[in-house]
Amino acid sequence: MEDILGYIFRVKETRIVNEISENESSQEGNDDLPVSAPTACLTRLYRCSQDNSTANYSKYDKTCAVPPPKRRRRTSQIRHGCNGRIRIFVPNNSHGADIDLHTLRPIHVRHGEVLLHFTHKCGHSPRERKPIPQIIRDFIKNPANRCRSASEMYGKVLNAATKGDLGDTIDMTDITDDNIRYWWSLESKLIYQRNKDPWKSAVVFMQEQPDVLIHSYIDRRRRSFCWYVHKQMDVDLSKVTEVYIDSTHSTNTQNAELFGIIACEDGYGVPVAYMLMEKMPTDDSTLFPGEVTEACTQFFCHAKEAGLYPILIHTDKSAAEIAAIKVCNVNEMIV
Repeated sequence: MEDILGYIFRVKETRIVNEISENESSQEGNDDLPVSAPTACLTRLYRCSQDNSTANYSKYDKTCAVPPPKRRRRTSQIRHGCNGRIRIFVPNNSHGADIDLHTLRPIHVRHGEVLLHFTHKCGHSPRERKPIPQIIRDFIKNPANRCRSASEMYGKVLNAATKGDLGDTIDMTDITDDNIRYWWSLESKLIYQRNKDPWKSAVVFMQEQPDVLIHSYIDRRRRSFCWYVHKQMDVDLSKVTEVYIDSTHSTNTQNAELFGIIACEDGYGVPVAYMLMEKMPTDDSTLFPGEVTEACTQFFCHAKEAGLYPILIHTDKSAAEIAAIKVCNVNEMIV
């Protein structure tokens, strides 16, 4: 998008709207923004990085109470009154959404489609991008500097620059954590990415791991795959009599739900199995009932095939998990 338009846009907010009155059109200075019709949809707003409205955070002067180490160190960019906006609309249910842009008749966006609304009132020169010095890129690529997070990598680069390990010509003033994160993420992808499809990539990556049992169902409508790490954790499943089962959200970029089985061994909780299952819209369960229960059933049955026969199972009020447990039930099992 940035290559096509020639401008850089930064995310402003993400929200779900149900009524016209809830939209940002009621706020000052946003009369150019479109609004959504009563059908709920997910919206994401981006503002031009050179618009005047994005310059408020950098207005420091000599009498400012903010300590100098906490102030923005980069050179300020020239701002314009372009009021540049990109707003993305995504229907939040299988019925789609009617989007009213105040310029045309309401546009119906079907499930699986995306509506993009772009406004830019004046042309201006694009944001100046200063390339990251090659010595910093080489520092990030060096296996000896490998780390788990972008913030940790930024700290290493900053520390190396302070000590002079990167040479005397490196100026960290215009190098931000976002710059480091970009190059760090590119290097990190070389470690785990096996396919452009993230689901296929994850399955192939897990298949390469030693002592990991994989069962893949990514070819189905609701994709999922499960993997079992009891051998890696040196857990004898035949001796496990008590397990904890739960799921969580917001752990990945694919909006997949992560399930886990934690075995109780000698009073300690040890992870033995995981499953990633694709999440669908809320009313999808009405159109395709039983898919979540089926995925959970496969997850628990494969654990049973691996030798897991617990007597006591702890879980929450998830109907799909409870139903799947009952399908894989043995007579001695207590839920």
